[in-house]
Amino acid sequence: MSTTQEPIVIAPRTKTGKGANKQLRKLGVVPATIYGLQEPPASISIPAKTVARVLSSDTGINSVIYLQHEGTGAKCHAIIKDLHRD
Repeated sequence: MSTTQEPIVIAPRTKTGKGANKQLRKLGVVPATIYGLQEPPASISIPAKTVARVLSSDTGINSVIYLQHEGTGAKCHAIIKDLHRD
């Protein structure tokens, strides 16, 4: 597995659902959900270009991603569990 060195800045999402996600995609952002061990699921958004860069890397979907929450210093490692393409 490969780890990205620089953290990817993610933003929390307050609006969820089909319409809100469609608006995010028009802005070039990918809606996502983070699942933690002892934490509730969190809805986030990630820049589409960053996701494309990770998926096109040598390890692709098996990459370990280093995430940083926007506005806070909270950082965590994550892997892509599932991917949906339209």
